[in-house]
Amino acid sequence: MPGPGNEEIGSPAREQIRKRIAAIVELSAFPLTVQKIISALGKEALTIQALEEVIRHDQSLASKIVSVANSAFYHVQRGVHVNSLDQAILVLGMNTIRNIAMGISIFRIFPLPYMVLKQMWAHSYRVALASGFLASRIPQSDREISFLAGLLHDIGRVVLMSLGDKSAVSGFLYVRGMDIIRREQEVFYCHHMEAGYWFLKGISLPDEITLPVLRHHDVIEKTEHPLIVAPVCIAEGLVSKLSDDESTDGEWSDSVVALATKFSIDQTVLTECMQLLDMEDEFINTFFES
Repeated sequence: MPGPGNEEIGSPAREQIRKRIAAIVELSAFPLTVQKIISALGKEALTIQALEEVIRHDQSLASKIVSVANSAFYHVQRGVHVNSLDQAILVLGMNTIRNIAMGISIFRIFPLPYMVLKQMWAHSYRVALASGFLASRIPQSDREISFLAGLLHDIGRVVLMSLGDKSAVSGFLYVRGMDIIRREQEVFYCHHMEAGYWFLKGISLPDEITLPVLRHHDVIEKTEHPLIVAPVCIAEGLVSKLSDDESTDGEWSDSVVALATKFSIDQTVLTECMQLLDMEDEFINTFFES
């Protein structure tokens, strides 16, 4: 698979795409919510109280976070119905709240049709759940970082669709598997892993988030942050294997199976992960309707 550093990296057309992505970063009116969360990522600067205050000023975001806390997975774990943002923070924890708030805020930047964002979010949230779960079964991996990397793994698809016309949106949304990557390279001279990497680096997210985005289809033998890259890559393959959604772009390939084996992700763990995804399915499908 062509990747960064291959023959077209310096082509004028490819560099023009990079400039257009940089312009999205520069011109996007990032909500105060995402600005403060990004600035605090990896730091201790954002307290629970400050995070709650930031989110409370965005009622749409606050209501969605409350709905996450009432989803089947967290409700079964805690057995408590959540009615307010402060309760949701207690149930979900600061890191989960931060990650979900950041993911929602970034997705909302792009002026794409509602159904497109809904479909892309549903796939991304499934991969995020699976990534976090699988990371919890890999010693020394980080569940929360893996969740966020999974949530943003396909943001490059959203970025590229926002650069095209209306026909490009449907043309790229309903192409399955590796055909998506080939089509992206034909039209944009790059693929969505690179586009996502460029965009997220542009908003100053750390390498432990951006590298899994860059490598989630193309895991190389030696890569930085392998304990985050691996669960995201396996999760993408598993979610695509389970889905009949034409917009999924992953494959449950021999290389993904080998990666799962390398990190001792056996059939028992995969079955537990599939049960988690099944439990959350109704919530995920209705999330953007709330």
